[in-house]
Amino acid sequence: MDERETTSSIDHHGDLFEPEILLPTQFFTKLRGCAAHDGERRLLLAILEDAIGCFRKYLAARDNRGRRLFREAQGWIMSEDREYPFSFENICDCLQLNPAYIRQGMREWARVALLQAERDMGTEPDHARRPAGQPTPVTAVRGARAPGGVSAASGQNRRVSGAA
Repeated sequence: MDERETTSSIDHHGDLFEPEILLPTQFFTKLRGCAAHDGERRLLLAILEDAIGCFRKYLAARDNRGRRLFREAQGWIMSEDREYPFSFENICDCLQLNPAYIRQGMREWARVALLQAERDMGTEPDHARRPAGQPTPVTAVRGARAPGGVSAASGQNRRVSGAA
C-alpha cells in the first residue's frame, strides 16, 4: 500500500468525526417562522390561562366578585361562539387545542373539586340536600350558559345556581 492510499483513506474517515459547522443564521432559519408569531401565541395562551385560572380559583366562591369572575370564565369557556376573534373556540383553534376536550376536562375537574370540598367541610353531598330539580353547581357547569342565557349543551334557558 502506498502513502497516497493511506492518506486519502484517513482523510475520508476523518470527515465522519469532524463536527458540522453551522452558522447561526442557518440554525435559526427554521425557527423564524414560529418566532414571527410567538408574541401572538403567548397572548392567546395568557388569555386561556387566565380564564382557566379564574374558573378553578372561583369555582366555589361565596363573595359576589368571585362568583362573577367564575360565571364570566365559565360562560367564555363553555360558549361555542366563533364570532369574536378572542372567543374560546378561536383561541383553541389558533393554539391547535381541542376545545371540547378542554371543556370536558374542566367539567370533570369541577365535579371532583366540588365533591372534595364538600367532603373536606364534612357535609353531605350537595345533591342530597337540594330539592329535586334544583341545579347543583356541578349541573350548572355541565349545562353552562352561553352569552344570552342559552345553555351551550341543550339550547334551553337555565338558571346557574349561585348566580347573583
